[in-house]
Amino acid sequence: MRGVLSSTGNVASLTANPAAALGSVFHRLLELAIRGEIPRAGMPGDDAERALDRLLDEEDSRLAAVWPHSPPRLRDVFPPLAWRRKRRVILDLAEKYLSGTIPRPGVPGRSTPDARFLSRNGCWSEVRIDAHSLRLRGRVDVVQRTGGDVVIRDLKTGRVVTSDGEIAPHIERQMRLYGAMAHVVWPTALVSLIVDYGIEREVEFTSEQEARVLEWLTGILDRLPSGQDVETELLANVGEACEACVYRHVCPVYRRLAPQYWACDAPVRMPLDTWGDLTTIARRGDGLADMTIRDAAGRTVKIFGVAASRVAELHPGDKVWIFGLRSRDKRGGPESWRHPHNFFEVADDDPFARAWSMQVFVS
Repeated sequence: MRGVLSSTGNVASLTANPAAALGSVFHRLLELAIRGEIPRAGMPGDDAERALDRLLDEEDSRLAAVWPHSPPRLRDVFPPLAWRRKRRVILDLAEKYLSGTIPRPGVPGRSTPDARFLSRNGCWSEVRIDAHSLRLRGRVDVVQRTGGDVVIRDLKTGRVVTSDGEIAPHIERQMRLYGAMAHVVWPTALVSLIVDYGIEREVEFTSEQEARVLEWLTGILDRLPSGQDVETELLANVGEACEACVYRHVCPVYRRLAPQYWACDAPVRMPLDTWGDLTTIARRGDGLADMTIRDAAGRTVKIFGVAASRVAELHPGDKVWIFGLRSRDKRGGPESWRHPHNFFEVADDDPFARAWSMQVFVS
C-alpha cells in the first residue's frame, strides 16, 4: 500500500525526520561529485567539504519553513560523535568520485539520462530505467557500460549491513530488481551490482537469484492488477514495514490492528505511535507539556516533553492520535515486541533525543 500511495502524489504523508533530509543532502553531494559539478578551487576533499556545507545551509533554510517554531539544524540532529562519523564517511565518498576514481559521466550536465539511449561504453549518473514489461520504473545512481558489461552502482548514506555484517535483505532485493530491469534494456549484458557506502560491496546476481526476485515481484503485482481499483484492506499488511510507512496515519488496517500488538508481546516491531482518550495534560513552565492517555488497547500511557504549542487546544476527554514518538522503554529483543508505556517528544536529559517527526491529530 505504501508503494501505491507514494506513486499517486496526492495523499498527505507524515512529516519526515530531518535525517531523511540529511540523506537527500548527502545524495545530492555525491551526484554533484560524480558529475564533476562541484566547483574546483583546491584539493578534492576541501572542495567536497565546501559543497557539503553549502548544501546543508540550503536545506536548513528549507526546513525552517517546515518547522517554523523549532527548525532543526541538520548538523545538530545527531550527537556530535555520530555526526562527525557520518560527515567523514560522506566526504570520503564524495572525494573518491570527485577525484575521478570512477569515470566521469558520459553526458556532463544532462539530468536523468534514459538507459535506452546510453552509448555502448561510458559512465552516467542518475539514469532513468523504464522496464514496462516488469511494471517497474527506477533511477539508478551510476551506470557504467564497457562492451557487454553493465555495472550498476547504488550509493547509500544510511545503514547498509545487518548486525552480522551482511547486506540488508531489502537492499539486496532492490539491487536485484535493478539488475532485472537492466536485462530488460540490455538483454545480453553481464550485469554487476555494487552498493557503495564508503565500502564497495557487490551483490551477487545469478540467473537463479534473478528468477527468485522476479517471482517475488510477480507475487506483489498479482495483487495490483493493472487498470483496476483495489481495496485498501487487500493491500495493507500490519508488520515491520509499518515503522517506515509515512501513510500509516491514513491506513485503516494499521489503525484497526495496531492496538492488538500493543496489548501483548508481539512478533514484530511496531511504530512508536499511540492514540486514545486524553485523560490529563500538564503544561509546564518550559514550553513543554506532559500528557496521559488511555490508549486504544486499554493501557495507561504517558507522553512527556510535548511542545506546548502542539497541544494548546487539547483538553481531557479529547481523542488524540500521536505518530512518530520516541521512547526509552525497553521493548524486548528480536523475537518479541512490547509496546512502550512511556513516550516523549523532547527528552529532559538529552538535547539530541527528540521525536522530530512527531505529529498530533485530534478528533
